[in-house]
Amino acid sequence: DIFTIPPAQQVGDGDFGSSPTTWTASLGGVPTQIVGACNKNGLFYALRASALSAGPVWTDSLGTAPQQVGYLSLCSSSADWDQNTTQLFLSGNLTTIGNTVYKGSVQQVNPATGAPVWQTGLPGAVLGTPTLDGSGVLAVATCDYSGIPNAIYLLDAFDGRILATLGSGDAPIFAQPTFADNYLFGATVGQG
Repeated sequence: DIFTIPPAQQVGDGDFGSSPTTWTASLGGVPTQIVGACNKNGLFYALRASALSAGPVWTDSLGTAPQQVGYLSLCSSSADWDQNTTQLFLSGNLTTIGNTVYKGSVQQVNPATGAPVWQTGLPGAVLGTPTLDGSGVLAVATCDYSGIPNAIYLLDAFDGRILATLGSGDAPIFAQPTFADNYLFGATVGQG
């Protein structure tokens, strides 16, 4: 089976820059295996794993295509799925939340519909995949080359509040932050 981006949604260098994520959602009361990934056109596509060619169950605009804001501002992070709490988290680049434009964002969405549960704007694009620890803390790194300070933001996974900001100076963070034991590891581009 295969899903192909519709011609009207295709952009130059418009591949899927993220790895796919799978989760289970209730569609019409039936537990359904879903697979989703973000394309560099800025759209996250959620599809039935057993019927890719049927097209998306839902799509979510997570950012802006690279031709509009520069190559490094594209949708390339994978989704985070917490099977225990049935929470799905998405992140991306340049986006508008309410009436405010942010260079990056992270959000919890309804896994069956893609509707936002909460959204948090960030000052830099989120290019690497966030990480969720076992206590409900989401580590989200920003990767910005315009001189804006970059950081790993620790968010409360249940409401999106920023709990702490771990700055890296002007060093962008593309890699996924990793929790291990009582530590959080982050790799930067250059030295911060």
